[in-house]
This record gives sequence, C-alpha cells and structure tokens, in this order.
Amino acid sequence: MVDFLIGQDQIDLHFSKCDVKGDPREPVVRLGPLGWSCIGHPDRRTIAKEIETNLAYTLFCRPRVFDEINDSLKRFWEIETLGTQKSKPCIMTVEEKIDFEKVNQSLVHAGERYQEAVSWKSDCPTLPNNIEMACSRLKNTEKRLLRQPIVGQEYNQIILSYLDKGYIHKIKETDKEPPIVWYLPHFPVCRPERMTTKTRIVFDASAKFQGTSLNEELYAGPKLQNGLFDVLLRFNRFPVAVACDVSKMHLQIRILIEDRSKFRYLLRNLEVLRKPDIYEFERVVLGDASAPFRAQYVSQENARIYQKEFRHASTTVCKSTYMDDSLDSVRDN
Repeated sequence: MVDFLIGQDQIDLHFSKCDVKGDPREPVVRLGPLGWSCIGHPDRRTIAKEIETNLAYTLFCRPRVFDEINDSLKRFWEIETLGTQKSKPCIMTVEEKIDFEKVNQSLVHAGERYQEAVSWKSDCPTLPNNIEMACSRLKNTEKRLLRQPIVGQEYNQIILSYLDKGYIHKIKETDKEPPIVWYLPHFPVCRPERMTTKTRIVFDASAKFQGTSLNEELYAGPKLQNGLFDVLLRFNRFPVAVACDVSKMHLQIRILIEDRSKFRYLLRNLEVLRKPDIYEFERVVLGDASAPFRAQYVSQENARIYQKEFRHASTTVCKSTYMDDSLDSVRDN
C-alpha cells in the first residue's frame, strides 16, 4: 500500500544523507530528509523475478514512536475541541424523517404527561390475532414461575403496581374487541445481586406469529441518544457531581387510545386452570423497537419547552443524559 509519493518538484526531499548497502542485488537503506527508506525488495528469493519484470520497491520506515505520538496528539485535539465545535446535525434516512414527523405532529400534553402516536410503518399494520401463540408462551412462563415461587410473587406484585399507577388496564369480557389486536409474550429476568427490583418483566415485541412481529410493523426512529463519551466528559468538568434518573421512563408516556389494542398481554396469577385475563397497555412499552426514540424525543422536547424556566436542568437533559440516566457536574453546591 502506498503511503505517499514524492514528485520531482520536491527534489530536496530526494536528497540522501547516508546510504547503507548490502550484498549485490540486495536492498539499499537510505537516510533522507523524511527518515529512513528501503529501496529494492527485502525478500532475496524473489529478487531475480522482480528484476525480470522491472519492478522496484521503495519502503519508507517510519519509527513506531512517531505513530504513537501522532495518535496521542490526534486524540488530544479531538477531546480539546469537543464542546467548542458545533454539533453535527442528525442525518436521518427517509424512514426516520417520516417517523420523526409523525411523532412530532402527534405529541400533545395530556393532563400530567405527554401522549404520542406509535411509530407504525403503515396506517393499518398487518397484525394477525396471535392469542394462540401468546397462550403457549404464557404456559411456559407460568411453569418457570411455579418452580420459583418468590419470583412468581414478585411478578404478580409488579403487575399490581402497573394497575395502581395506571400503566395498564384490565379488559372486561363485555368489551368489544377491536379489529386489530396483538398480544405481547412476557417472561421474567432475574437479577438477584441487585438491591432493588430483583425481578423485571420483559415484553417480547420481536416474537413472531404467521411470519410477522410487532417490531416488524414499527419504525425504530432516528437515534437521539447522546454519546456516552460526550456525557462522561461533561460529567468530569467540575468538582461537584450531579446524578439522577427517570423512574420508569417509557411508562411515563401515554400512547393513543386507538393504538393500545396492539399492546395487550395475558395473565392469570398462576391460576393455570382458568382462562387468562387480558391486560392492555396505556403507556409506551419497553421492548417496542421505537420506544427508545420516542422516549428520548419526549424527554428532550420537554426540556426545550421549559428551557427558559429551568435553564440548567434543560441543558442537563439535552446534553448530559444517557438513556434515562443524567450525569452532570457543577462548580459548587
């Protein structure tokens, strides 16, 4: 691979300060203004062949320490200029622009929280009724919970807390079924080493039925999340650290009423001999492919709306937040 070519217009760079010769037909090592170079082919076994084809080689020998210095300086200037340069605009694909505009136009402040549309790829998603698959997955989850009674109790407590906080509601048998419904399989993820929330419920929006899944009908949306490196640099600016997070970030955002029937799931509190109850989400579900974008959009848009009133908090949300965790620093208390 050629690193650079020195033309005859730079004749001073061809000057040789010292030549070191070997045996006949072996390469010549030459010290020039730019450092050491090797002319010829270093492999003696192919010298005759190379001469026959009239090929010549010039190898520039750059000391490794120069590479290390160059990389260190480059990294230094990248860090030094971070924050002084204007941020690059988010370059979106056509699909991402469509999704962004849809969420932007649908966003409203409904009561105590925001409400937005789900990022469907089409106005009428092609989702078959997958209750058969959801029932099968529910049985597998119940078998695991019955083997782990403590996990089963925590599982039910989480569902009860969802009901109390209005994240979900129970569907009545007398309720009319919408034209399109989709049931989310779910299962527990256990983290016994954690001090709090040792059991978490995962809703599987990627589960397929009849060749499709909920996530395949959704736009993922553009990436609005800050880079972790940028967040950590801002965190190290000043001596006093500030850290916080948004509790149940996705579940703080409402979805439109007409979208909720696609975010149902089955549960029967381990009473395996009866018909499962049907629950429906009213909030954004973590596991939905578009959830990270929609949550970030709402968080940043809310910060921009209240920028004048809460200037420092707004800056922290927009520049010092990674996922749902904010890490910032201030000069003093």
